[in-house]
Amino acid sequence: MSSEVEWKILSTIRRTVLAAADVDSASFNVHPNTGLYRQFGLPLKSSYIPLTLDPATAYYNYIQDRAKGSGCIVSEKKFPYYIAMPEVGGARFSMSFRIFPPSILAITARLRALGQDLADVPFNPLFSLRNPRLIPGIGDLIRWSFDLINQGQADGTSDSPKDSYAGFHFSNVSPNYWRDEQRRLVGLLIGNNDYDQMDDIIVKSVVNNSAEINRKSASEHLLINKQGVLFVTSQNWKPGHRGNRLQRAMALAEIALVCRSFLDNVYLESRNGQLEDFLDYIFLRIKAWIERPEAILNVSYTNTLHWKLLLSEFSLLEKLKLLENENPWLSDVLASKSRMFASATENWWAAKDFAYALFKST
Repeated sequence: MSSEVEWKILSTIRRTVLAAADVDSASFNVHPNTGLYRQFGLPLKSSYIPLTLDPATAYYNYIQDRAKGSGCIVSEKKFPYYIAMPEVGGARFSMSFRIFPPSILAITARLRALGQDLADVPFNPLFSLRNPRLIPGIGDLIRWSFDLINQGQADGTSDSPKDSYAGFHFSNVSPNYWRDEQRRLVGLLIGNNDYDQMDDIIVKSVVNNSAEINRKSASEHLLINKQGVLFVTSQNWKPGHRGNRLQRAMALAEIALVCRSFLDNVYLESRNGQLEDFLDYIFLRIKAWIERPEAILNVSYTNTLHWKLLLSEFSLLEKLKLLENENPWLSDVLASKSRMFASATENWWAAKDFAYALFKST
């Protein structure tokens, strides 16, 4: 398996999206998608189901037009695009899009190296890959896509997404790479360009923080913190039944990032009118994920450990408690809706009107 870099880019958007009809159907084929949770065998009724936006012809035409206007070269008609990067070489780049109603956009961007392993790339070019918005060409593609989804048109006035989370897969490394390059890897993960000057305590702390999730195999190592993920696999590594562990780690990180965005930027700010019941329902789903992870992720001990690590890194329990403490009236309101929530439409995400349908019968 080739080396790759994956980014999660999250932002709230200006428009309210509660159903497929709220998104430009010429640019995207929009449908509810439970795959983010199904890959972990998670209970769907306890999950925050997003709408997936699959790029259609109008999207690709829009990207081509923006590229021509900027001097950026996009030769392919659709994803994956070929991108040549200094000191990294040729790579294939693609993106996928999800909206978590009513207004959280999650972009997954992926760069797959075609000839060179990331372990052979010098540190400074590697370091520059931590923030995709600053990479020539890739940053443009992300911003143009965000403009289109955020406003339905490109008027040049929108803010570009600011939050990103990077994951690196170093594949085919030598037997001693993990032991010899830990300092360099930790520097990349935590954003320390002067990694050679780091105290040994920092390196040990970051490595030990992820030690419990690395006990199943000596041929792979996963490092996780609030800034990103590093996945290192040796030359004799085989994915096995767990598949691409970087992508699964990044999927759990996306869920955590969405929870953080919902608590920080969406819930109380958007809780009014027709959105109130829906947002209260989603808030209780997120609250269960934060307070009772063993009940939600009980099919996998490793996933539970991974999720608890993300809860700690993103301070999600602290954010939840702060929100509740500052809004003590909320507990009584939610308790009064418990019967309505218990009878919520089964498989509500499959309805044509999606979030609008959740409490249609109440």
